[in-house]
Amino acid sequence: MEKDIITSYWNRVDEATKTLGVTLKFMSEITGIDYAAIRLWRFKKRMPNAEALSKISEFLNLSLDYLIKGK
Repeated sequence: MEKDIITSYWNRVDEATKTLGVTLKFMSEITGIDYAAIRLWRFKKRMPNAEALSKISEFLNLSLDYLIKGK
């Protein structure tokens, strides 16, 4: 179940970055989150830490509830 939540989270992040026309690299530059960390989380299907979750949510202008739960 946890893997499903993580996969869904990254699917929503991917969808949002595509809609905004930005890359994960650009997101890392603007948020100050290390790009290597984002890539590790994204491709190893891991959830970012709380601070990074908040920064990503703010950057994408999406609620944490939506990103994590789809609501």
